[in-house]
Amino acid sequence: MRTLVLQLDEELIRHAEVYSAKAGKSLSELVADYLDVFREEPRRASLDSELTTAAELRRRPAASVIAKFWETFDHRISTEAEVFAFAEPVAPNAVRDAMRRPLGHAPDIGPAHVFFVDLKPDANWGHDCAYAFVSRDGKTAWCDASWPPDESFELEPVTHP
Repeated sequence: MRTLVLQLDEELIRHAEVYSAKAGKSLSELVADYLDVFREEPRRASLDSELTTAAELRRRPAASVIAKFWETFDHRISTEAEVFAFAEPVAPNAVRDAMRRPLGHAPDIGPAHVFFVDLKPDANWGHDCAYAFVSRDGKTAWCDASWPPDESFELEPVTHP
């Protein structure tokens, strides 16, 4: 099943994101709704496992998105920096820092994968950090900041290739 999930076409993922936006729910919530419909099925345990795997995979940016991030921003990131990806794409103007303030200069590129770059991970906050954005259509943007994201955003570590 994992191989099948890995072969999901990015077009399918884009359709799921559009449906998610129209439904006003995150992809995780849609998967949970889907699981609720099939709770009484005899294959429930197998289905739950397969969909959980798909949901977990979906929460990480696709390899092509991570590659675009590094291709575009690698020169701005020192070897001591730590990089994290938001678990799900968001509209840049929805990003809030730890003080619950919006980024003052969020790009207008539509829903995007967001990468948080802690440029000085051993320093106390606020210090230099950044938010990098990679949209579905490949647009990128970098926003300098001084605070990490609000804790309501789930982050996944991203390692340099």
